[in-house]
Amino acid sequence: MNDKQRLLLYGLLDWLSALVAWVVFNVFRFYVFRSTTGFTTTDAFLFNDKALLLMVVVPFVWLLIYHFSGYYVQPRRKKGRVIYSTPLLQP
Repeated sequence: MNDKQRLLLYGLLDWLSALVAWVVFNVFRFYVFRSTTGFTTTDAFLFNDKALLLMVVVPFVWLLIYHFSGYYVQPRRKKGRVIYSTPLLQP
C-alpha cells in the first residue's frame, strides 16, 4: 500500500469513526434531554435536516483538525509510533 492509499484509508476511517461518535452522542443526547428536544422519536431527531447536515459537517471538521495538527504528514512512520505509543497497549 503506497502513501496516497494509506492517507485515503486513514481519512476514510477517521471520518467514519467521527461519524459514529457523533451519532452515538446524538442518541445519548436525545435520551437524556428528550423533553427539551421537541422530537418524539429517535428517527425524527436523527434524520431532520439540521442533524443530517451536521452528520456530514462535523466529521469533516475533525478531519481538518487532524490535518492541521500534522496527523497525516507521514503515514508510514505514524503507524508504528501510534500503535506502540497507545496507552491502552502498555502494561
